[in-house]
Amino acid sequence: MQTAGKFMGGTFCILGHMFPCFFHFKGGKGILSGGTVAILVDWRVALVVWGIFLLVAILTRWVSLGSCLAAIAFPVATGLILRDGVCTFFALVCGALIVYKHRGNIGRLFRGEEPKFALHRKKENEP
Repeated sequence: MQTAGKFMGGTFCILGHMFPCFFHFKGGKGILSGGTVAILVDWRVALVVWGIFLLVAILTRWVSLGSCLAAIAFPVATGLILRDGVCTFFALVCGALIVYKHRGNIGRLFRGEEPKFALHRKKENEP
């Protein structure tokens, strides 16, 4: 039951970061909060979630795609590793919230308009 409590607290932490009342319920940082919750609840779940995020983000240079796939992997990894229905439910809620907040990014990905991550930008006169 202790792990389920961590998931419950983590879910409300993610909600607070995604919909902060002091900023008119417009926020962000849900994916970072979700990744931190994964680390706090179980290192094996975190390894899967962060591994998928990093692999996809590095290979495709689309951070939003890595974020969405990591959010989808969160409840799957939780269910397979912890085998606890309550934990899996809260992981599903967290993952669904993150995917919901990324719906604009998902649309841009499908249209091919989503910008790719780069450590530096090329200047206009560079080849």
